[in-house]
Amino acid sequence: MKRFETLPEHVLQVAKLIHDRVDKLRAESIDAIEVELDLLDSDAQLLEDLALGALKDLKQSVSSKPER
Repeated sequence: MKRFETLPEHVLQVAKLIHDRVDKLRAESIDAIEVELDLLDSDAQLLEDLALGALKDLKQSVSSKPER
């Protein structure tokens, strides 16, 4: 888990939401699982977009710092 400590809080929140939903799916019916899978797919896309945005911000931050 230590490697995730450097991720932005909003990325961690989405990851936790996905994890919580997966736990919930273990007790659901097939139809409910299909609905949840669609939602998880959407959340996974959001998480990917957030991670890419965080990476872009990090690259800009690093490139804008003056060299020593």
